[in-house]
Amino acid sequence: MEFKKYQHVCRLGTQDTEGILEGNVIVQPKIDGCNTTVFLGDDGEIHIAGRNKEYQLGTKNDRGLINYISQHPEYKQFLVDNPRTRLYMEYLVPHSLRTYKDEAWKKPYVFDVVVEFDSGEIAYVHPSEWQPEFSALGIPFIPNIWEGDGKDLTVDKIKELVNSNMFLIDPDKGTYGEGIVIKNYDYRNKYGNIVWAKVLHDEYHNHASVVNKAKAGNLNVDGGIENDIVEKYCTSDFVEKEYQKIINDNPYLERKVVIPKLICTAWKTFVEEEAYNFVKENKNPVIDFRKLNNGVIKKIKEVKKDLF
Repeated sequence: MEFKKYQHVCRLGTQDTEGILEGNVIVQPKIDGCNTTVFLGDDGEIHIAGRNKEYQLGTKNDRGLINYISQHPEYKQFLVDNPRTRLYMEYLVPHSLRTYKDEAWKKPYVFDVVVEFDSGEIAYVHPSEWQPEFSALGIPFIPNIWEGDGKDLTVDKIKELVNSNMFLIDPDKGTYGEGIVIKNYDYRNKYGNIVWAKVLHDEYHNHASVVNKAKAGNLNVDGGIENDIVEKYCTSDFVEKEYQKIINDNPYLERKVVIPKLICTAWKTFVEEEAYNFVKENKNPVIDFRKLNNGVIKKIKEVKKDLF
């Protein structure tokens, strides 16, 4: 087996997640760590990767993850007993949300198990099939906090789940988690892709006014449509995630390298992932992309003041 990146997790309510609530869905807490993959290679050894590439022995980029996995043989035991299986995990190291319990840090939490067939096709294993075994083995995982018919996952229910998510959170440090992830293991979106949906606490609460304006078809206000698009889609969480992708690959990059890399990658991701949504949502508006780009850069500077 070779390294394969994890799929996209897109915002609920976008074209990419349209229809995900049709059928049986599960909801899991979203935690703010490093996306990690563990699998058994053709050499019979454990392979460990970050979001974009494998970690090599002797590297410092893994932030102690290789050492953790090597000290816990239960991971290899599970993979040997379950050939052609990948574990996708979130390795909890400090990012933007730092209100987790002290004992929660520096551990990988499994959130998905995938089987890969000889044809290259994959199948997600429902959590009910692997969570009991992981509990017995002592492998940390992200639990389900809700499961049922997607039609019962109303706006009020989603709000309740977002607000009540305290998974791994120290109540003396914080009152909410990062958000939730909604999964439908029978779902492919209209583009034929397997994607999950996310609802973030920060976006849900801090951008409600902009969402309401968008639904009303009235984004063109004081600062222009470009400013409102940035306000809605280029959130603090988005900027932090793009920053962490860069740092996770190499935590020792110099500031003079990080700044231009962050500006370029954030803009690229912003356009690739959100352009269709804000164009469709606002009925093909006239957008000045130079202003939009300047707005994204301004937002990056606001969120990452320590870099500038």
